[in-house]
Amino acid sequence: VQLYGYNSCLWDTTSPAYKSKDCRQVALKAIVDEMDIPGFGTSECKIKIKNMRSHYCQELRKVKEGRRNYKPSLLWYDAVDSYLRDFVQQDRCHSNHKVNRIFS
Repeated sequence: VQLYGYNSCLWDTTSPAYKSKDCRQVALKAIVDEMDIPGFGTSECKIKIKNMRSHYCQELRKVKEGRRNYKPSLLWYDAVDSYLRDFVQQDRCHSNHKVNRIFS
């Protein structure tokens, strides 16, 4: 979660680096290298990010629906919310279009 947050070219749609496939690949490689998990490569990292964003969007939807006293169950929700909320379009949270676009 922290490594994803540090690499804003993966989520900050206002950044010129967001549009650079090379920059995104370098960021993914940096995350993979820092994590140093055998068998965890950029493909697996992309999947983890996609899943993380999906779970985050589900929780964000519940929060925005105003469920009574709803507290997100994700331990990392607040950390991701601190940088990702302004860049997630709620109407697109249910589709993977935006998430898939960052890796194409």
